[in-house]
Amino acid sequence: IRGHCAYYGLTGNSKRLKWFRWQVERSWRKALSRRSRDGELSWARMDAVFRRFPLPPARVMRSIYIT
Repeated sequence: IRGHCAYYGLTGNSKRLKWFRWQVERSWRKALSRRSRDGELSWARMDAVFRRFPLPPARVMRSIYIT
């Protein structure tokens, strides 16, 4: 996520950066659900995982107005 934000983190692109982070969260949950014998992981359980292993925030890194 950090590298993606460094490359695509321009002014006006924050909506897409948040969308990308959401997709990473969904993919991570799907991968962990595949490993679980109890079935799909709930989002409450994933919140506990995110507290233990936080993802970097999706944020704008560069302004297009500064040259």
